[in-house]
Amino acid sequence: MKKRVLAVVLVLVMVAGMFVGCAKQDAEWSIEIVGGKTDAFTSVDYEKLDEVEITAVMKKKTGTEVTQVWQGVKFADLVDAIGAVDYISITVEAADGYAQEYTSDIVNDDMTILGTVVDGEALGANQNWVQTVAGKYPGNMWIRDIVKIIINK
Repeated sequence: MKKRVLAVVLVLVMVAGMFVGCAKQDAEWSIEIVGGKTDAFTSVDYEKLDEVEITAVMKKKTGTEVTQVWQGVKFADLVDAIGAVDYISITVEAADGYAQEYTSDIVNDDMTILGTVVDGEALGANQNWVQTVAGKYPGNMWIRDIVKIIINK
């Protein structure tokens, strides 16, 4: 009897794990684009780009460092996808109004991505499913809960 209960519990845990693992694919999200060829970059647009995996060290203002493995798309590929050409910089804005300006050096750096998975776990709805990861730059350049990208010309 105990073996059957254990087997049922294990099956339920595995099934629940499959649903959690599928959350990223089922998530629909959108980022407003200002000044590009399109008005939005969505989860559908994201799926058309090649994913990369990077190991990035976030340097916090306290001096501590956190190493994380991220999956996402290169930010430069996103900028190309939204039709941003001849820009001076790109401003990335969070839901709370916090924003950072990315120069072309930051945009084109292979360690700057639009991340969707950190350390094997998909970002959730409370993070708008995506975050910029600026792997070679301080933590204040990593934007969570992105709602808007502005092309500055």
